[in-house]
Amino acid sequence: MNRLKKFLTDTADSLLRVALRYPAETALCIYACILGTIQIEWSFDYHMLLAADGAATEMRQLPDGVFTMLPLTMLATLIVHTLVGRASRAWRTLYLLVPLLLTIASWLLGKEWFGTSRFFITSAVLAPLGLLMARRTLPNGPFVRQTLGYIRAAAVGGIFALTAMLSAMAIYHSVIYIFNIPASWEVHNLVDSYIVLFSWALLWPLTALARLDGYLSDEPQGTKTTDTLLNWILAPALLVYAAILYLYCLQILFTWSLPKGGVAYLVFGFTMALFTVKALQELVVPRRYDWFFDRISIFALPPLVLFWAGVMQRVGDYGLTDWRVYLIVCGAIMTAAVALFAARRTGRYYYIAATAFVLFFLTAYIPRFSATAFSLRSQTARAERLAGQTGLLDESGRLDLSRIDERDTAQLKRYRELYASLDYLDDHDTLLLADRFGIARSRELLSRFHSDRIRDYIQWGYELDTAEAAALTSSYSNSELRAPLRIDGYRYCYAPVSFSYNNGSSRYTTSGDTLRLYLPDGRELFRRSFDELFTERCDQLLYWPDDEPLYTADNLLFYRTDSLLISFSWAEVSRGKHRYVALNVDKFYTK
Repeated sequence: MNRLKKFLTDTADSLLRVALRYPAETALCIYACILGTIQIEWSFDYHMLLAADGAATEMRQLPDGVFTMLPLTMLATLIVHTLVGRASRAWRTLYLLVPLLLTIASWLLGKEWFGTSRFFITSAVLAPLGLLMARRTLPNGPFVRQTLGYIRAAAVGGIFALTAMLSAMAIYHSVIYIFNIPASWEVHNLVDSYIVLFSWALLWPLTALARLDGYLSDEPQGTKTTDTLLNWILAPALLVYAAILYLYCLQILFTWSLPKGGVAYLVFGFTMALFTVKALQELVVPRRYDWFFDRISIFALPPLVLFWAGVMQRVGDYGLTDWRVYLIVCGAIMTAAVALFAARRTGRYYYIAATAFVLFFLTAYIPRFSATAFSLRSQTARAERLAGQTGLLDESGRLDLSRIDERDTAQLKRYRELYASLDYLDDHDTLLLADRFGIARSRELLSRFHSDRIRDYIQWGYELDTAEAAALTSSYSNSELRAPLRIDGYRYCYAPVSFSYNNGSSRYTTSGDTLRLYLPDGRELFRRSFDELFTERCDQLLYWPDDEPLYTADNLLFYRTDSLLISFSWAEVSRGKHRYVALNVDKFYTK
């Protein structure tokens, strides 16, 4: 009993110290719990629980940004708290004002902003980097230890929250099961929701804050485990990976070829791992690989050249997108890190963090340097180039999609690349798409292809060789018809069914690639093979099978003679073989 009392007393004292040391952060945790409680109560259907009459209550939803903004608000508050420290009261007011302003912004900003790359960069990159820079620690050793302190506090808080959550759920569900307490699935969900809410919105951040000061002032020492991990696993793995990249560089030099575009991502991951393991050498005694990590700028130089060659190859092939711009930013940070660590005086992790913060801030928030602006210019220029190569630009410089020749398989790859650029512009700036290229949406290009397989290739990039493309079919449905059907002169209309046996109604069959029409009394009215049917239709329309204007729904969904008119609801045509492949008869008319 005394131990329990001591535990509760110590816990209360710890929470009180956190509340006094971090008042704004503690208030944010309570605010998150209140918001979560409101949302849980709004989402829960008490009519169902109480078996009440009447319709269930309509589920309401708080704005998305109210919850999405909370982690960023917490980090921003912690940054300001670190910066002002024990400053004057005026500066301390800023510490209380920042979370209030960000909380108000979370209610006012539209949900679209929270799904943008700008919000992701702010939350995942700028805020953590700002927290590390706020302590203004230049020496590498203390900077690494403080970074590990933040990570340890967050990890320990997460472990405590996860343990508490699982324990509470296990106790609750065990009591319900053992004592046969009646509870519906909705009640279980309600209780579990509250357990999750208070574990992660209250216990996790408060536990992390309670441990944070101790971890920041602590000097972590290496253990046998860290020695084994760094000296015998990670460092040798980096050496092997470096050797692989060097061999690839030699292969490129001897074959005089360009590197694969995806190599840029591999080199970036390798270089970041290289600098991370170098930073963690502060924990290792003895340090077996100083000969390698002390010359990191020299060893990282060939992979760095490989990275930029891969990036240029990737951008040249596909143009810039938001995330490729950020990849270039990461490459610039990586290049700056290699340059900074070329000299002992400038080799500071703080400088790398500052460089990363400035570059990401520029691309996220300065319009002239934004990733979106660079990407739109690049994709517009790429679309102009591809449209010119495929001959789709008219005299005014806009797209003339009527010039697309589906049979020209040599152009399919360019059509695919053109659609990718137009689709990017469609996603990011439809006004630019309409103003520059004269089309409202990118799917207008897709509608010019009748073959489903070619359309899928253009839209999704599915594998398709030119021989297969030449043999592909085009399909037409009566929903594509532009002109009404003229039935003047025909007296009788039949809506046949596709039965092979006589059921007393008009019917049709297409077995053996031959169309047969039957009258209700069972007499065969018409018989043509698919090849004959297509050839006769071409003769009726005065077109050759290779004539592009032939291939429309208005031309190929009808067959007409002096005594018979057939309308098809759907038809599939092989352009390579000049024949119908499949037919569905809608109606036929006789005199």
